[in-house]
Amino acid sequence: MTPLKVTIATSLIAAIIVGMLYLTISPMDTDGDGLSNSLEKKYGTNPKLWDSDGDNHCDSVEIREKTNPLDKNSVPGIECCDGGGPRYCVKIRR
Repeated sequence: MTPLKVTIATSLIAAIIVGMLYLTISPMDTDGDGLSNSLEKKYGTNPKLWDSDGDNHCDSVEIREKTNPLDKNSVPGIECCDGGGPRYCVKIRR
């Protein structure tokens, strides 16, 4: 094997290992709602749905605003504009 091929192969292996470490130590957020999958389990919300109760409010925002992310009648004074997670949420006046 030529030195260039060895270097490329070594770099590829290193990148794979770093990627595996990242996935192992970083909290996964499958649905992108701002709650890690482990927090979704803790609160009983669905890690595959950004809005577990279907009220168009992010699970993480409902938890932060102390409303129930499992009750569609319990809504925060914040609106998630496009379901893209908490960074797309805005306060609304009531």
